[in-house]
This record gives sequence, C-alpha cells and structure tokens, in this order.
Amino acid sequence: MQKKFKIEVDCANCAAKIETAIKALPGVKNASVSFMAQKLLLEVDDDKFDAVLKDAVKTAKNPQATTSEQDRAAKVFTDMEGTELYEKLMAGSTELSIRIKGLIEIRLKKPDKEFTVPDNIEEFDIRKYV
Repeated sequence: MQKKFKIEVDCANCAAKIETAIKALPGVKNASVSFMAQKLLLEVDDDKFDAVLKDAVKTAKNPQATTSEQDRAAKVFTDMEGTELYEKLMAGSTELSIRIKGLIEIRLKKPDKEFTVPDNIEEFDIRKYV
C-alpha cells in the first residue's frame, strides 16, 4: 500500500534525513520525501502499514522501553517534526504528545545553555547541562 502525506520540509538535506529514518523502520518497503513537492510517499505492505506507524508511537507510550528503543523513537519523531502526520499525532492525544515531546527533549536535544563554571558549588545543577 502506498500513501501520500503532505509535509513541510525546510531543505533537501532535511528531506533526505527524514527519508532515511522512515526507510529504516521495520516493514517499510520504500519511502520518498520530496523537498520540492513537500510530500512523503510511503510504501508498506497493506497488513503492516498501521504497525509501522504504531511502532514509534508504542515506544513513546512505553516507559519501560529500552534505551535503544527510546533513542530510535525519538529520532523518528524528531525527523517527523513539522509534517502533517506529526501534527496529527500530537493533536490526537495529550498524553501521547507529552511523551513524544519528552522523548525528543531527553534523548536528542542539546542542553539549555552552555556550561560555565559556577562561582560556588551550591549554584551548580548538572541537570542543566546533560
């Protein structure tokens, strides 16, 4: 089964990254992301289509997921950010959107600010830098 999704991609490099991430998902036969057309064409076996999409969603919902599963899901969601499909996932369930945002922030985002040596140890909070 092939499905088309309207997406918003800022550059050809971003389109290539999204395409690579989607192709790496189990069950995906082919994926094509067009920067010029702003479209994603996804080809998956009819019986596996929902499972491919649910794989990433399932990981987001599972707090006991392994670190590698969480990392993989965070990458998928990060690569999907800004697409119509991502927006539908985020709008569908408040709990799911919170978990997806958490996965992305914990696994892939950079620290809020650059490290500076504090004047005293009481002001130091390592959580701000990891």
